[in-house]
Amino acid sequence: MILLRDLLVAGDRLGLAVLAGTTPSGSVLGVRLAEDTGALTGDLGGALVMVPPAASGRLTRAGDYQLDLFLRQCSTLGVAGIVIADDGSGLTPTASVIAERFRVCVLGYSTDTDFSTLMLRLVHVVDGEADGSWLDEFTDVLEELVEAPQIDARTVLSRLSTLSDRRLELGPGGDVELAGGGRLASGVRDRACVLSATALLRVIAATFSELPSPVRSRAAVLHELVTTESDPPQTALDLAAAVGLDLQAWHTGAVVDGSFADDDPLASYVALDQLHREMTLWLDANTDGWSSCVAGRSVILVHSQRLPSSSPNPGQRAAELTDCLHSMADRGKHARGAIGLCRAGVEGLRRSTAEARATLATRGPSAVGGIVMTDADGLARVLLDVATSTTSGLLVNELLAPLDALGGDRARTSIETLAVYLKCHRSLKRTAEELHLHRNAVVYRMRRITEALGDDLTDPERRFALELACRVRRLSAP
Repeated sequence: MILLRDLLVAGDRLGLAVLAGTTPSGSVLGVRLAEDTGALTGDLGGALVMVPPAASGRLTRAGDYQLDLFLRQCSTLGVAGIVIADDGSGLTPTASVIAERFRVCVLGYSTDTDFSTLMLRLVHVVDGEADGSWLDEFTDVLEELVEAPQIDARTVLSRLSTLSDRRLELGPGGDVELAGGGRLASGVRDRACVLSATALLRVIAATFSELPSPVRSRAAVLHELVTTESDPPQTALDLAAAVGLDLQAWHTGAVVDGSFADDDPLASYVALDQLHREMTLWLDANTDGWSSCVAGRSVILVHSQRLPSSSPNPGQRAAELTDCLHSMADRGKHARGAIGLCRAGVEGLRRSTAEARATLATRGPSAVGGIVMTDADGLARVLLDVATSTTSGLLVNELLAPLDALGGDRARTSIETLAVYLKCHRSLKRTAEELHLHRNAVVYRMRRITEALGDDLTDPERRFALELACRVRRLSAP
């Protein structure tokens, strides 16, 4: 048994996209085939109804209302969702409204998809058949984790959770447990995943301990300094002094982003963590004064030094990072970055890092392996001044409050989608291309966004204010 919303998390891997309808929080109790959509029979409560390509074509035929009737019938029978072939033309407005109103989730698969294979995969995921195909998948995941150059706890738990009947998590004592309580597992799947995760996490702990303790400690302190919006607490300042991070010095902040595959967040996370580790070791071996950490999807680096009365030389810091990135590229790890202005004190450290992030977001270097320096008079500085202004910050938060209220990842993706949509002059096609989404997914997101804002985005001044707020928010995000 699996929740529909959890099934949709693996939608990309299964080749599914949400076309319409609110995602219910209930369970999917089974998968049913509907070759004749006009004669649904049997107990379909909580079922995921699969519609083959030919039947899908009849349902979505232009000028017909078969899909509308089918959705109403599915709602009456308590169907959790339907899966139909999607030729890219999208659903009719009435079908989308009915799906939303009657809470029937409509999922689409490409017309190029092998329907039989897709249905078998869904049956396997939903019914949890402990057969040879699951064992093959389990072996593939273990092989992937073992052969990865570097893995972390989050990756291990996430990858093995996709194979278990319940989500894996770390308990208070650091042991691997099943979501819902208890380390004991009832099924073969659960037991295999818990034991495998436990063994891999022990290997990770032993590997991580090879990094010098001061390096790990500085990374933790630096992360708190650059990601906390308010002034850092005295405890953080005391810890910084204890691990050798001189906050009274002059600091030059830099942000480095790797060239990772956006369609595989887990692989991107592992690659970023490995990039950070190897950059740290290279800088420690070849330069002096650098500290680093991972924040969000970036590596944050800060160079600290006590300067004489002469002006600092940020070009030297940029040259060091360029050499480092070239060395990473020689090992197959391609990245690019930006560097801020040299500034004094703890506030200078935070400001320089924010400048680097803003510069990378608005300009970016011309080529992978390059470092671009902050323009003292550029657009990034203007947006950064807005972001660091208390009054402007309050206005930004007020404009985006309805989207923030959506919470968590939904709020983040809504703000990101709105920013790209406004940048693309409200073109659904261009927005979908830039976000690597199906057009219908963008339609679904924008409907949710405009409903939350209570605004149809037709007022140009309102659009400008929202676009500015989104850009400022994205620059200030870690």
